[in-house]
Parts: sequence; structure tokens; C-alpha cells
Amino acid sequence: MHDLLAARSGIYHPALYETPAMAAARPMRGSHPPGSFWHYNNWDFNALGTIYERATAEGIFDAFERLIAAPIGMQDYQPTDGTYIHGGDSIHAAYPIRMSARDLARFALLYLRNGRWNGWQVVPADWVKASTQPYSDTGSGSQYGYLWWLGFIELGNTPTVKLPAGSYSAQGFLGQFAFVIPPLDLVVVHRVNSDRAADAAFKSPSLREMSRLLWLILAAAGARDIGPDASLEAAVGSPLGGEELKRTLAGATLRYTGFERDGTHEMRLRTAGRITYHRGSDLAELDSGIWSVEGDRFCRERRKPRPARSCSAVVADGAWLRLFDANGLMELSASVVRE
Repeated sequence: MHDLLAARSGIYHPALYETPAMAAARPMRGSHPPGSFWHYNNWDFNALGTIYERATAEGIFDAFERLIAAPIGMQDYQPTDGTYIHGGDSIHAAYPIRMSARDLARFALLYLRNGRWNGWQVVPADWVKASTQPYSDTGSGSQYGYLWWLGFIELGNTPTVKLPAGSYSAQGFLGQFAFVIPPLDLVVVHRVNSDRAADAAFKSPSLREMSRLLWLILAAAGARDIGPDASLEAAVGSPLGGEELKRTLAGATLRYTGFERDGTHEMRLRTAGRITYHRGSDLAELDSGIWSVEGDRFCRERRKPRPARSCSAVVADGAWLRLFDANGLMELSASVVRE
């Protein structure tokens, strides 16, 4: 059971409710013995639901209402807010739950209070402690407990936010987040309207945007050691534009790090306006496209995983270039290499 809760089962069957990216990243069957390797895996989580329902003879959504929602006074939750996802890929159904922001905040507050609510121990304190211990390093700067993420993901050498020690979060599909920050006696909840996910204008928040939101909240709370201000307004150095930006970029290689597991990345800017993207220990070419300077913006196009175009403001700080997105958030911190 520990291995399922900690996403360390080593059982890499197809799973329901996994994204194409999750399916593509799934390790091969038999590649890792049980308990030896962490991989975020819907099969583990879905199997837990099957085990619970067979052991208790009670549906998950009804049990949640009886054991959690009602005791802590959730105002919106109904068992019909849960949905079983069945399919031919697995005998274990997925069981996503819709939850309002105020109900999700109550759940986070329950954990902040070590499982206690109005004098009643709703969730055993020992379970709260056990489930928020770090059992795995995720390879992205964060750790993983029992279905909880500990700390915050690092985006290479691009600043995100440093959460106080002991902080953890639940992260859901499309940008649902619940952060529990015990040192500040604080919970932070972020919700999106998932009913609009099919709309062309819908955009789920990026990890960079979430880190900025948390940074602003923690700064307002007076927290220390939360990392640098990664906004364009706070950038140190010289903004580049026009011909100066073209001269700086032409023939340069921008070298940076992504997630720890991805290693070194490079963007190689050819003088003819061609750009190639490289990653990994051997810096193999992964993609190519074109780059240009438009006013004071560095623009580039790439083909994979799908055609995309982006433009960034650029600030030079010694041998480093900082790239900032349309919202003024640092998206890349890269050293400039010329060969």
C-alpha cells in the first residue's frame, strides 16, 4: 500500500484518465522493482480507489461526504460531484472530484490543523504526518509524499518560489492547487473553471504563473528567503532592443538548465535567422525553427510538440541574458556562449 500511495509501485500498466504526455513518459513494464523508483502514475492512484471500495464496501464519493465533507462543513460538495471514469485500458476506474474553492480551502485547513476540526480529530494526526513526509525526490526540485507534493518545482536556473520548510500541496488537473504552509499558518487555493477547458480562449496557469502568485502572497505575509523577485520590473541589468539585441543574439548559444532530470538545454541562434534546440548530456538536436528581433522583443518559432511562437523582453546582466514573457515574468535565465 505504501508503494501505491507514494507512486513507487513499479507497475506500469496503461491507466485511465492519464494524458498523452503521461502515457508517453510511462516506464517500460519490469524496468523498476516495486518500491525502487518514483513515477507519477495514475495506475497507482486508481488502484487505491479499487482497494478502498472493496475493503469498505462503500463508494469513494459517499465516503468522502460522510467522513470529510460533512464533519468539516463543506458548503458545496455533493457525492454527485465525483465521476467514475471507466474504459478498456484498465479495470481500475479513475475517480476525479469537482470541488469549489471554499470547500478545497476547508480541506487544506483541515490538514493545516493536523486533521483536527472544531475539537474533533477528523483525520488521524499520525496520518497527516505520515502522508506529508518526503518519500521521493521527483527530480524537479520538489519531493513527494502520499499523494502530496512537498516544496515547489524548480525550473532550472530560472527563479520560481522557495516555500517555507514543511510546506506541501495538492495539484489537480488544469490548474487546481491547494497549498498548505504551516510555518505561516496559511493555506492558498487556486481554482479554474474546468467547464471552459474546451474553449479556444481557455489557458491553464503555468507553474511560472503559480510561483509568481505564491511569491507575491508570501512577500505580503512578510516571509523571508522566498527567492528573488522574478519580475521584469525588478530585473537587474540593461534592457536590450533593436540592433543591439540583434548583435547580441546573432551567432550566440543560449545555455540554461530545465528540470533536473532534463539536464542542460541550448538554443543555438544562427546568423541567418535559424534556431536549433538541444537538450541532454549529448545536447542532441530536438527541434528547429526561426528567430528574429521585433522592436525590443526576441521572437522565436518552433515546431514541436506543436507549432508555437513566442516573444520575450531581454535584459543583459554580464554574461547572462534574462528573458521575460508577455506578463513580465522571467521565463529563462541563460548564459551566452560563443564558439
